[in-house]
Amino acid sequence: MLPGALASGYFLGSVYDDLVIEINVYIKSFVYPRELDFAENSEDGLVLANTEKNKPFIDQLRNLYSFRVQLNNIPEYYNEQLRSKREAIGEVIKQNLHRMKKHQLMLFYRRPTTAHRTHHF
Repeated sequence: MLPGALASGYFLGSVYDDLVIEINVYIKSFVYPRELDFAENSEDGLVLANTEKNKPFIDQLRNLYSFRVQLNNIPEYYNEQLRSKREAIGEVIKQNLHRMKKHQLMLFYRRPTTAHRTHHF
């Protein structure tokens, strides 16, 4: 390996490491909500209403997607170590997005529906 390529590998390795730290901070500090507001037309629970209650959840989703974009913008230069780091970080992002989707769907199916609400006359 050429000295410049070696230096680039170390630099990019630290870029990946910095991204991992940032992702971990976001993931560990996130508190899953007990409730979410769903859009009126949300039949499958995947459409959230744009409300203050949903803001932290939506922001977390946006952050994870932003991390995925950042990750994809870091070059690998055919370096096996960098490729492995990218795959590992990508998997962490993917797992957290999946966990959030599961949580969202769980809250959707737990929410009281019109049929379950009691009506007082």
